Amino acid sequence: WIVMLGDDDGLVPGYFENMLAASVSLNSPDVIYHGAYHFLAPDVLPAQTDGRLSDVTTMHSLLLRHKGPSLLPRDQCEAAARAALDMRAIYGFNMQYFLFRAEFLDRMRRFGPVFRGPYPDFYAANMALLIADTVGVVPAPMTVIGITRKSYGYYHFNNNESAGMDFLAN
Repeated sequence: WIVMLGDDDGLVPGYFENMLAASVSLNSPDVIYHGAYHFLAPDVLPAQTDGRLSDVTTMHSLLLRHKGPSLLPRDQCEAAARAALDMRAIYGFNMQYFLFRAEFLDRMRRFGPVFRGPYPDFYAANMALLIADTVGVVPAPMTVIGITRKSYGYYHFNNNESAGMDFLAN
């Protein structure tokens, strides 16, 4: 199993136990998509000088109908990816929302690099939903996604996309 985190991200207490239990109950799906917290560091936004932690799980309709770990029907996975390509975000694209079975990432590599393009998380998230045989969901925050001066989110939320593109080396 592989979880991808940046240096300003984290795991919630009980992450490993909860994700292991979900993977067992769902018969080891290719991918598990779960909720998250966003941590907005102090002084990232001019109007938000104090830090802020927000549960953004309920912002993703892909998770809303689930009470506990469950499998997504194939058509819902495809619909979520197609919605993203139509610029409708019904789930979060950050890799921190995902737990990948290592063998599945090997299968993704048959199509080329797992991360490509100017927004590699967007590409990888949608490819995962399109080619995974099984996708599990855990409708609870399992990770903390940091938004700090060392993340692309800082540039995005401060309307400085060109500096953000430089930051990503795109």
